[in-house]
Amino acid sequence: MKIRATRRSVRRAGFAGASAVTLAAVLAIVAPTAAQASGERYEKYPWSDTVYVSSYPYVAARAITYPEWVAAGSPTPRVGLVTGSHVISYQTNPSAIYIGPFQDDLRPRVNDRHVSYAEWLAVGSPSPTRSIYGYIKTANSPNIYRCSTDGGYGAPYLVTYDSWLWNGSPSPVTVSSITARCP
Repeated sequence: MKIRATRRSVRRAGFAGASAVTLAAVLAIVAPTAAQASGERYEKYPWSDTVYVSSYPYVAARAITYPEWVAAGSPTPRVGLVTGSHVISYQTNPSAIYIGPFQDDLRPRVNDRHVSYAEWLAVGSPSPTRSIYGYIKTANSPNIYRCSTDGGYGAPYLVTYDSWLWNGSPSPVTVSSITARCP
């Protein structure tokens, strides 16, 4: 059944004072923002001011600069777990959870963050992936070594301070001696 509205039927229905709605007025209300129209999603972690953008199909987000955010129309980012984030726990400290944005050769390395229980809840309490790596040290040395639960990945090796920071500054387990595998 087709409904046909004329001025007369509109007046009869009690909308006599109604004005014509223009297409421009409707689009101003329902049209997507430039960011939505382009298929981009803006996100941020609850603990950070960094805004990330991901494009359809929302595989992984990348951090954007303030000028890029302004050029996109300063969209309000969704606060939570950023698309493509990794959530991990290390073998030597499985109760500690580290979260960081997706990393690859095209995205600069960003530090993982050791999150508090409240921060973990704020991003939806995602289940962490258990890393095969861990961190160890001896009681008589400040050196920290990265080790593997799988001996096939080689003997523990000394990590640089920067590498340790990148991985969220995980607390190393103190061992009596550096062995071929994680404890």
